[in-house]
Amino acid sequence: VKGVPAILEAWFPGQEGGRALAQILFGDVSPSGHLPTTLAVRREDYPDYGNFPGTNGVAKYAEGIYVGYRAFDKKRIEPLFPFGHGLSYTTFRIDQLKLSAPTLRADGTVTAKVRVSNTGLRPGAQVVQLYVRDPNPKVDKAVRELKGFVKVMLQPGEIRTVSMTLKPRDFAWCDVKGGGWRVNAGNYEIAVGDSSRSIKQRATLRVAGSFEPIAYMVDQATLKAAIDKSDLARGKKVMASTVQEAQYKAEFAVDGDQSTRWSSSFADGQWLTVDLGKKQKVGSVELHWKNAFAVSYRIEVSDDNQTWTTAFSTDKGSGGEDTVSFPAVNARYVRLYCVKRATEFGNSVYSFQVRAPK
Repeated sequence: VKGVPAILEAWFPGQEGGRALAQILFGDVSPSGHLPTTLAVRREDYPDYGNFPGTNGVAKYAEGIYVGYRAFDKKRIEPLFPFGHGLSYTTFRIDQLKLSAPTLRADGTVTAKVRVSNTGLRPGAQVVQLYVRDPNPKVDKAVRELKGFVKVMLQPGEIRTVSMTLKPRDFAWCDVKGGGWRVNAGNYEIAVGDSSRSIKQRATLRVAGSFEPIAYMVDQATLKAAIDKSDLARGKKVMASTVQEAQYKAEFAVDGDQSTRWSSSFADGQWLTVDLGKKQKVGSVELHWKNAFAVSYRIEVSDDNQTWTTAFSTDKGSGGEDTVSFPAVNARYVRLYCVKRATEFGNSVYSFQVRAPK
């Protein structure tokens, strides 16, 4: 494709696809999409080559974990367009990668922050991607794996710092014999860039070893009891300021099901309160947001559901999975108070977990 001035490929853009493509072609909007797959130079380069479509209706799945960019990295095959690749009418610089701590504990988190600059003359959005790599693997692993990404819109000359959170699970591999996710202790490479083959910054993180049972590999009753015991909010009475629709009830935030969620009406100042049943010692809250999240929110506690004390607050919420810790406090009620929305929609939470101090 080197001799082709431009390539336009639109897969399933929906009913407004024509309008979007016209805006890009005429320069009204800068493109900002990034590939969710790898495009190869040859058909033979794809990992399923030789096994698909198979023989007599039977196809052999021999790729294992090496699907997509993992296969290209492992076999050192240069793709036509790598995973995560994207173009823009402006240019960007990604630099100053910093980790919030040099070591990730088995029960902790580490935040990776990186600076993104629009160095061109047009407004545009960049997708910053974070990959992890085990330089000394004890088992067969992918060369690197995507563990987070952030899309940031920047005006010409604008500079912003974006952050992504890493947890032990991000470094785990599936130990089938052991029946769970295992993390090998050691030094790992943290890399950020704008595609899987365009790495701009690297850092080293020391990770502690850990093990997490996989639900379907262990006794269900034992696992459920362990989970329910650690999450003080699981299955408890819950109240909300508003509910967007009937399928987004407040109790779905504490049911332990990551496919259900609570969603509020499209307004600021929405809240979700869980009644722990009695006063208990609380030290942290874990939130799993949908794309509609609160950029500014508070975690509040109360003994009577009337008088509230702020245990934690932030105006830099970034959505996703968010764990916040605070000094231990005795309380019966714990409330998520969403001060300001990050989007035009309301606030939506898959899970609201309350835990005792560690």
